[in-house]
Amino acid sequence: MISTSDHARDADDWDRLERLFEEGLEVPTPAREAWLLAQCPDDRALRERVARMFRAHDSPGWLDRPLTAAGRSEMRADVRTRLDAALGERYAIEATLGEGGMATVFRAHERKHDRAVVLKVLHPAMTALVGEGRFRDEVRIAAKLSHPNILALIDSGAVDGLFYYVMPYVGGESLREWLKREGALPLSAAITLLRDVADALAHAHGAGVVHRDLKPENVLVVEEHAFLIDFGVAKLDAEERAHETAPGLPIGTPGYMAPEQASGGVVDHRADLYAWGLLAREVLTGSRAAGLPLGPARADAPRSLVTLVEACLAIDPSERPQSAKALVAALDALEESRRPARVWPIVALAASLAAMLGVAWAQ
Repeated sequence: MISTSDHARDADDWDRLERLFEEGLEVPTPAREAWLLAQCPDDRALRERVARMFRAHDSPGWLDRPLTAAGRSEMRADVRTRLDAALGERYAIEATLGEGGMATVFRAHERKHDRAVVLKVLHPAMTALVGEGRFRDEVRIAAKLSHPNILALIDSGAVDGLFYYVMPYVGGESLREWLKREGALPLSAAITLLRDVADALAHAHGAGVVHRDLKPENVLVVEEHAFLIDFGVAKLDAEERAHETAPGLPIGTPGYMAPEQASGGVVDHRADLYAWGLLAREVLTGSRAAGLPLGPARADAPRSLVTLVEACLAIDPSERPQSAKALVAALDALEESRRPARVWPIVALAASLAAMLGVAWAQ
């Protein structure tokens, strides 16, 4: 059995690791090794763990690998030409919304239903490199989810060697873009947005899906409401449990992973709750700083909200809230407590009559 003192020590170790990682991101890459040695000269194991996180952060993922301008232009032109030829009768491609090493995302017009949609298309070169399995997994997972705060899967398929799927286009911007422009959100807007994300997670978890990459880049903000997007590294919880004896490389984004996820261990839905806690802290403070206490940094935050966020950031998964539904319930209770007290209609009517009679009597 793991003792309370062991949990406390693990929490202290993770807090220090997370703080070093966040502070080190501000240090120029060539100077990080010397900086890290100065920060923890007597703890080689800690230095190695932080260095691994730096390497993971600096190594571009499949969706982030930089391309030369010529390479981007050639790839985009080839994919768009092939899509136009194969799907032109159904979709008119209008603009490129984003592109990375694995896929390109287009805004298009669906002719049949006269609506704007998003097409995500796997790059042909990536099909040969990693196979179509991961993309098909993302489509399969997206097809399981139907929720107001998750973009629905409209269609998917393969044409001329291109694998694609289609989602509704709702506009908006990423939460990362919002935070860069606005900083910390007003309390009411923050609670609304965090509830939207928690509700989306609750639905995904209910369908057996663990997102594994919750971060501001994967939250789309539309008129102060949030959509959870990009299930590219999500896994079905049952599949994850089937591999409990074979932990592997950490999957996710350094800085937004739970401790068990960062160590390459098996994760379940509670890793998403940890990431929700990190997201909440960033939304409420406008900062990613790991060592920034939420309470003092956000004086208007109710104690119940601070306690909820801190509970999600527990190092031991068993000490976190055990479901995203619990987060939704806690946020609903918080919102209810912040509403002005209701005045029953009969009481309000009586008060109005009394006021009127008082005025009449005075006259």
